[in-house]
Amino acid sequence: MYARNEILIRILIVALAALTLTCGSFRYQRRGPELVVVGNLCGPKMDEFCYSPVLKGGFPLAYIYDSPGVSVEGKLSLGEDKFRGGRFVLDVLIYFALGLAVLSANHRLGGSSPSSRAL
Repeated sequence: MYARNEILIRILIVALAALTLTCGSFRYQRRGPELVVVGNLCGPKMDEFCYSPVLKGGFPLAYIYDSPGVSVEGKLSLGEDKFRGGRFVLDVLIYFALGLAVLSANHRLGGSSPSSRAL
């Protein structure tokens, strides 16, 4: 029973770390290649839309996109910009899978394992 509880605690720690890394990846910001409309006075007759690469945040998948005209341009905010929940969940799952791979590799390489201490 002790070994099972320790395994569950380690998995919970990995899940919490995955969520923390995903939230922290909000600070990894870059532009494009997606384009967003930033105005409507472009082109030779000044009657076409103006496009600009959109600012986005998150890693490995961007999960928040700047909304020019709605929020402060060039700054990301969870309250005003477009949040993509599916991409956020995928980022969490990617970090979680990497964390489980590290735990598994540690166990296979002879690191401290719950089952060996229970004996």
